[in-house]
Amino acid sequence: MEYCTMKMGTLRLHFFLVAICLSGGYGFAADTLKISVSEAEKQFLEKNLLLLAGQFNISATEAFEIQAKAYSNPTFTADFNFIDPQNKRMFHIGETGQKVFVLDQLILLGGKRKTQIEIAGKNKEIAKLEFEEMLRNLRWRLNFSLYEVNRKLLIIQNYEQQLLLLDTIITNYDIQSKKGNIAIKEAIRLKSAYLNFNNARSELLSTQIEDQQVLQLLLQENRVVSPQIPENDFIRFITTKSEDELINLSLENRPDLKIFEKSNELSALNLRFQKQLAIPDLNINTSYDQRGGAFNNQINLGFSVPLPVFNRNKGAIKAAEYSTKTSEVLVQQKREEAKSEVRAAFRQQERSINDYTKTLSLYSADFELVFKGIRENFQKRNVSLIEFVDFFEAYNQSLTEFQKVKAQLAIAAAKINYITSTPVY
Repeated sequence: MEYCTMKMGTLRLHFFLVAICLSGGYGFAADTLKISVSEAEKQFLEKNLLLLAGQFNISATEAFEIQAKAYSNPTFTADFNFIDPQNKRMFHIGETGQKVFVLDQLILLGGKRKTQIEIAGKNKEIAKLEFEEMLRNLRWRLNFSLYEVNRKLLIIQNYEQQLLLLDTIITNYDIQSKKGNIAIKEAIRLKSAYLNFNNARSELLSTQIEDQQVLQLLLQENRVVSPQIPENDFIRFITTKSEDELINLSLENRPDLKIFEKSNELSALNLRFQKQLAIPDLNINTSYDQRGGAFNNQINLGFSVPLPVFNRNKGAIKAAEYSTKTSEVLVQQKREEAKSEVRAAFRQQERSINDYTKTLSLYSADFELVFKGIRENFQKRNVSLIEFVDFFEAYNQSLTEFQKVKAQLAIAAAKINYITSTPVY
C-alpha cells in the first residue's frame, strides 16, 4: 500500500511537470504558432526548401533548351609556312610566301536540330511535372500532419483535464481512506483508472511529437505548430463528386501520370532522332590558299559527307523502338493504377462521411451535461465508484472516437485531393 501511494505521488508530480511543459509548448507560450490550414499551406509554399530546389531544377532544364537551339560553331584553321627549303627561309608567309586559311561549318541534316530542340523542351516539361508531383506529395503530407496533430492535441488536452480531475478525487479518497471513511479498494480502483488513462495519454503524446516534427519541417518552422481548425470546417467534407468524375479529374490532372505520358512522347522523339542520326550530316568548307594550289591566291569551296556504309545506327534504332513500346505499356499501367487509387479513395471517403454523419447525430452537448451531472452526484456519493469509473471511461472514449472520426473524414478528403491532383475540397 505504501509503495502504491508513493508510486501515485510520483506519477502526480510527473503529470504536473509534463502539464507545465505542455502548456509552455503546445498552446499558451509565445513560441507556439497558431495557424489555420490555409495559412499553413501559404507558409509551406513560401518556405519549403524542397520546393525551392525543384524550381532550380526547372531553371536548369530551361538552360538545356536554350543550348539545344544553338547552331554548331564554325571551325577556323590556319596553316603557315614553317621552313622554305627553296629560299632557305623560315616562316615565309609574306607576299612571296605560303599560307592557307580554312573555314568549316557543320550542317545537321534530316531535322536533327529540330528534334534536339523538341527533346530539350520535353525534358523541361517533365521537370515541371516532377516539381508538381513533389508539390502534390508534400501538400498531402502537410494536410495529413495538420489534421493528425490537431486530433492528437485535442485528445491530449482532454486527457490532461480528466487526469487533473482524477488527481483531485484520488487525493480526497486517500485522505478519507486514511480516516477509515472509504474502503482502500475504492482508492485503488481510481488509481488504476488514472494509470490506464495516463498511459494512453503518454503513448499518444509520443506519436504526436513525431507528427509535430514532420509538420515543423514541412513549414520550415522552429516554433511548435498548433493547427486551428474550427468544428464547422469539417462539414464541407461530407459532400463529394461521383466516382466517374473523380476518375476523369485524376486522368486529366495527375502529374505522375503526365510524367509517364511525356516520357512516352520523349521515347518517340528519341526514336525519331536515332533514325535521323543514320542520315549523314554535311560539312561545308571554304579556304584561301596563297601559293600551294593550282593558282596563286586561290579561293576554294568544298564539302564532305560521311558515307553510311558500315554504320547505319541500326542497333540504336532497334533499342529506341523497344523503349517506345515499353513506355506505351507503362502509360497504360499508370492509368489503370490511377483509376484503382481513385476507387479506393472514393470508397474510403464514403465510409468516412457515413461514420461522421452517424457520430455527429449521436454526439451532442448532452454528453458534457450528463458527465457533469455524474461527476457532481459521485462527489455527493449518489453514484457508486463503479458507475462513475465506467461512465468516466466511456465518456472519454467517446470524445476520443469523435476526434478520430473527424480526422479520418478530413484526411479522406485530403486523399481525394491528392489522388485527383485537384482541389475538390
